[in-house]
Amino acid sequence: MSMLARSCAEPGCPRVVTGATRCHEHAIPLGKRTGTRHRRLAARMKVEQPWCSYCGSPATRGNDLTIDHIVPLSRGGTNRRENLTVACFRCNRAKSDGVTDISPTTTDEPTFGIA
Repeated sequence: MSMLARSCAEPGCPRVVTGATRCHEHAIPLGKRTGTRHRRLAARMKVEQPWCSYCGSPATRGNDLTIDHIVPLSRGGTNRRENLTVACFRCNRAKSDGVTDISPTTTDEPTFGIA
């Protein structure tokens, strides 16, 4: 599959790029990227589901909601939305890099196992 050529996303830059949004001169270094897409996704997920997928508790002071990888990155998981779920701080820390034996959004008590 060939990639379409498009102009650099930097205003006023006449260069044409394929497979990227900016030319090499205007590319944003990895260390400078802010991760706003991931923060927006996390905020949207917490609004759509304001409770923990594992224990069902709402966000409370001292037990904030976090975004959890269902299959951890260390075990081959991805950052795609299908692999993310809302979890309270306690459940997310208890799970660590394990894979749960239950699917998120059920009301069963979570059991943490290593797959």
